[in-house]
Amino acid sequence: MITVYVKRFNKETDEEPHIESYEIEEYPGMKVLDALEAINRKYDADISFRSSCLAGQCGSCGVKINGNGALACKAEIKDGKLIEPLDFPVIKDLVVDRSSADAKIKELQLSLDCDSEHSHEKLKPEDIKDTKKVRSCIECYTCLSTCPVVKHFKEDFLGPYYLRYISKFDFDPRDEYDRLIEALDSGMYACTSCGKCGSICPKNINSFGDAIEKLRALAYARDLGPLDAHKVFKDNVVASGRSVSEPEEPFIKTVHKKWDEEG
Repeated sequence: MITVYVKRFNKETDEEPHIESYEIEEYPGMKVLDALEAINRKYDADISFRSSCLAGQCGSCGVKINGNGALACKAEIKDGKLIEPLDFPVIKDLVVDRSSADAKIKELQLSLDCDSEHSHEKLKPEDIKDTKKVRSCIECYTCLSTCPVVKHFKEDFLGPYYLRYISKFDFDPRDEYDRLIEALDSGMYACTSCGKCGSICPKNINSFGDAIEKLRALAYARDLGPLDAHKVFKDNVVASGRSVSEPEEPFIKTVHKKWDEEG
């Protein structure tokens, strides 16, 4: 037997979310989705969740497991795991309203921008090698609920999902829109390079290395970066070998000075 915790909430009847615990029989390879179905069968719990393909291809079953995003149909359940909804407005239990993501995509004009003459031009494999690396997203949005910067600074950083989306078109030689300005406005330099988005991505997309870092390199080539604070950091390292400016009289020097004075 294992104990599984589920965050429950019904916006029509509950004032606040709450966590409920359930004991179920575990079997080898049991997935989170299997556990949820077992809980509903055993307890008549009526836990609401989304699922469709059951093969990690549609992205509809995205949830958080112990704080990190994952697909319920692919992640294995373990004793003591907490299953929560993604960081979107909750409709009921693990079902969330993702319409804000769709609205943001429309707002950012995330579609190929080129005239009809160029849209059918022939492309060689080397022309699309960069955009191909970031095109397999299944829109599960688990990266948005795992990114620590989005969690604490959502107003300043849209998140890896949107920057990956921007890079997909910026790296496409047919696209004529200035995506780097979009990337800057979306908080490209706010990314801390932790790599958590790539580590949990079910399609193994490295949003940091294959999208954000490449966008930063392109921005730097156009003198759109680094930011002023980054330039100060670089200048300090080049000038003194230090990442921050040295205090006028560092503490260690005051100690040595005191020892010299006292003999």
